[in-house]
Amino acid sequence: MSAKQSFYMLDTHSQSVLTREPDLLKEIIICKKSINLHIRSWAEGWDDVCEPIKTYMDEFIDPPEWIERALKEQVLKITVRQIRTVERNHGPLMELRQTCWV
Repeated sequence: MSAKQSFYMLDTHSQSVLTREPDLLKEIIICKKSINLHIRSWAEGWDDVCEPIKTYMDEFIDPPEWIERALKEQVLKITVRQIRTVERNHGPLMELRQTCWV
């Protein structure tokens, strides 16, 4: 099986399959981890600057759509986690808004 096919089986179905190109498979896995690290870093940094997602996507030449989708999902996870933290410490956001701006 090729490295591409083996990676697909591993990434999509969590099945480890022998490949005739183990070195290439290792490089693909490292590359995917690097992209995921960038996505996580961008999502965490997005909160500091609130730049459009397109700003991050411009870092790539013809990026696959899954990268943008993963970045949006990470930003959403971080945002939800932050909202829950605020609500846990200060009560529901609607009540907080009313007390802060009234």
